[in-house]
Amino acid sequence: WRPIGLTYNKDEIYLDLIETLFITVDDDSKILKSNLVGKINVDSKLSGMPEVLLSFKDFNCRQIGFHPSIKYGKWKKDSIISFIPPNQSFTLLNY
Repeated sequence: WRPIGLTYNKDEIYLDLIETLFITVDDDSKILKSNLVGKINVDSKLSGMPEVLLSFKDFNCRQIGFHPSIKYGKWKKDSIISFIPPNQSFTLLNY
């Protein structure tokens, strides 16, 4: 998923956290139901085969969809997202 010997003059990685909040309220503005849907998009231009680690405090989600580059065992064991990013823009995870 990454070319061998890839080099950049300036290494860069950008993460975009995109969240949508769905809320149902009654006539008195009382919240009846709420749901948060989100994703993390990544655009990386990193040399070599870099391992990127991400950690979130209190990241409690019922359903998470991981990009194949994520080392799932590391997530299960330590709640750390570890991945070697593809050399392109991609969605790291959906929740």
